[in-house]
Amino acid sequence: MRATDVLADPLVEVTAVLLTVPIVELYALLWRAGVLEVRLPASKRRPAEVPALRPVG
Repeated sequence: MRATDVLADPLVEVTAVLLTVPIVELYALLWRAGVLEVRLPASKRRPAEVPALRPVG
């Protein structure tokens, strides 16, 4: 039996679908308000391997 053959609990599935949009909107609101801070993971390359960006023209 494959994992896709197993159906999720209908109550859990409906609850997840109903809460997905409000949770995403709440996250966006908190991010814009400055409550949350989003950080990108640090680069694992050494500084010599990171290409230098130069302005064009």
